Amino acid sequence: MPFRDAWGEPAQRFDLGQPNLPAEFVAPYAEAFRGHHASSSPSTRRQCWKALKFFARFLADSGRVQAPADLTTELFGQYILWLDALPSRTGKPCAQLSRLLAAS
Repeated sequence: MPFRDAWGEPAQRFDLGQPNLPAEFVAPYAEAFRGHHASSSPSTRRQCWKALKFFARFLADSGRVQAPADLTTELFGQYILWLDALPSRTGKPCAQLSRLLAAS
């Protein structure tokens, strides 16, 4: 999935195969990511891509998610609990805003 600069040249590319998402997630993931980050800076896109890969890891670990319809409120609650259970680099609980960065 390429992002282009003001002259239409490829400026940044993300590999949709990298997060190992179920096949039904690839197109919606790409569309949402591209639409949401069209005007974001390259560094913001890179950080958000890391967060999306992290969420994909949770989806793979859960083993229950095969289609977008499987994304429920309960599942997102489980994701928060999963994040909360991750140790920080210091072994102490992670703060809500830093727990994603500490685990990546």
